[in-house]
Amino acid sequence: LLFLFCIPFSGFTQNNYTITTSGLSFTPDTINCYVGDSITFILGASHNAVEVNQFFFTTGGTTSNGGFNIGFGQTQTIVISNAQSYYYVCPPHVSSGMKGVIIANTPPQLNTYVPDDNFEQALIALGYDNILDDSVLTSNINSLSALDVSNVNITDLTGIQDFISIQILWCYNNNLSVLDLSYNT
Repeated sequence: LLFLFCIPFSGFTQNNYTITTSGLSFTPDTINCYVGDSITFILGASHNAVEVNQFFFTTGGTTSNGGFNIGFGQTQTIVISNAQSYYYVCPPHVSSGMKGVIIANTPPQLNTYVPDDNFEQALIALGYDNILDDSVLTSNINSLSALDVSNVNITDLTGIQDFISIQILWCYNNNLSVLDLSYNT
């Protein structure tokens, strides 16, 4: 088996993978990815790819489980929608071992560093965090378009860079000496 692993180093980004056919095998025949990633199948003229359940995958069966079914010689992209294993076979060549699996995992939960306790406490009060621990889940803040953290004695807005959708920021009557919005478009 040939394995392809994707582990992001900083920040979660969606990835694109390609599966081709080579002889009587899928290349690669195993992909480890995340929900939201896309997989493009580029199949040779004498090959198709039918999604099957684990039992048929293990026993060499070819009965579709109702998932993806990519025709002979076709190129098609699927987007991974659930954290699960997607088993697939080439029905005419499964007896020769032509099968593969896509192992889809839940994307990692990324945290944003928020060192100022007053800033984090304001985020807790607004319902975007639940524990004072110098971090907040990035997914809780990266789609906010407006934020009001006025009058709460903040001295450092480190973490504001991950509010990537913010359009309006109210932060008056705090103790800020620096406000770096260079990462906020």
